Amino acid sequence: MVLVLDVLPWEPSDWPKAFATSPWMSTTAFVIFRGIVAIALVGHAVAHFLTFWPQEDWFYFIYFSRWVTALEVLEEILHFATVFWGSRRLRISDTSQSIPVLVKVVIVLFSMVLPSSILSAILYYAFAPSFPPPVPYVSLFVHGGDVLLLNVSFFASRFPYTFGKFVWVAVLAWSFAIWTVIHFFAKIGRDDRDPCGPELPLNECPIYGELDWRDPLKTGILLGLATLLAPPVLGGLYAGLTYLRDRCDPRAKELRERQLLAPYLKEEGVDDAPEKLSRPCLACGCS
Repeated sequence: MVLVLDVLPWEPSDWPKAFATSPWMSTTAFVIFRGIVAIALVGHAVAHFLTFWPQEDWFYFIYFSRWVTALEVLEEILHFATVFWGSRRLRISDTSQSIPVLVKVVIVLFSMVLPSSILSAILYYAFAPSFPPPVPYVSLFVHGGDVLLLNVSFFASRFPYTFGKFVWVAVLAWSFAIWTVIHFFAKIGRDDRDPCGPELPLNECPIYGELDWRDPLKTGILLGLATLLAPPVLGGLYAGLTYLRDRCDPRAKELRERQLLAPYLKEEGVDDAPEKLSRPCLACGCS
C-alpha cells in the first residue's frame, strides 16, 4: 500500500496555489473563509468535549466518531495555518521547492477526515435508536454539521484529492478495528452512564453493540466491510468529486502552467501576466 503525499496534478513547488487559492473567491477572502470554518469546527468540537467529558471521563475517546472529531480539530488548525502560509508564498517562484512537512501532515489529515466524517455520521445514525437521536445539539453537529462544513471547504478549495489518498482512510479504519480488539481483550468496557445490559458487567461492554467480539463472525464481517470496502469507495467518490470540481475551474490549469512556463515568461520580460498563457506559441514553450 503506497502512502500518497503529493499534490498532483500540481507540481510540488505549487503547493501554495493548491492550498491558498479558490475558484470562487480571492486569496484574502479564502483565508478568512478557512478561518471561519476552522473556528466553527473546532468550537463545536470543544463544546462537545466539555459537554461529555465530565460524564464519560477518558471513556470519551473510545468511540470512532470521537477519533474523527479529534483529528478534525488538529486538521483544521493546521489547515488554516497552511492556507495562511501559502497565501504569503503565492508570488514566490522556486521550482526546486519540495512539499513542506506541515503541508504533508495536512494532506494526510484532510485526506483522512474528509471521507471519514461521512463514514462516522452514517454509522452514528445507522446505530441510533431513533432519528434524530435524543442528544444535544453539539452531538448532532459533530455527526453531520462537520460533514457539511468540510465538504463546503473542499468544493471552495483546490485541494487535490486523488484516488490513492484513500489509503489514509484505510489507516484510520484499520487502527480503530485493532482498537476494538484491544478494547475487548483488555476488558475496558464503557462508562456507567452507558451500560450494555444486565447480562454483562460494564468492563465487558463492547464499544458498539454491533461490534461485539463475542460474536467474531458478525463483527469480523462488519469491520471487514468498513476497513476493506469503505476506504476505496470513499476515495473513489472524492477523486470523482475532485474531477467534477476541477472541470468547473479552468483557471486552475492556467495556474499550474504558469509555474512550468515561468522561465519563458521571464525571457519575454513578463512578471505575472495570465493573458500571455493563452498565446499558442508560448504555451508550447517556443520562442
